[in-house]
Amino acid sequence: MVALSDVEVRRLLKFLKKQNNDTEKLAEIEDELRSDYGTEYLREPEIVSFFQSNTLNIRKMWDLKIISYTQMRMVQRGIGEDEIIGLFKKFLDYCEIREILVTVGDYTIFGKLENR
Repeated sequence: MVALSDVEVRRLLKFLKKQNNDTEKLAEIEDELRSDYGTEYLREPEIVSFFQSNTLNIRKMWDLKIISYTQMRMVQRGIGEDEIIGLFKKFLDYCEIREILVTVGDYTIFGKLENR
């Protein structure tokens, strides 16, 4: 049981107000977020449903899918898409410099290329 910080609650409520104009529902959500069980409430499908999945184009062959739960955590922590794109580009550069192979698919698998 961990309470969310005031800043996190404000960020989430600001985002949710853009998604939902129902003041009664927003008040209910705010009460839940400000309770001692705020972090547990964030795991509920009801709150996650307000956040949309989206795909960010990183490079020619790279798209990064941001799922709803991750989008919610980004809003909670004040992390923007530009920061995520920058971080992923650094990861790709790191892999390229060290000759680490990154495959594209449902699961990302990477490993060091070895000479045979």
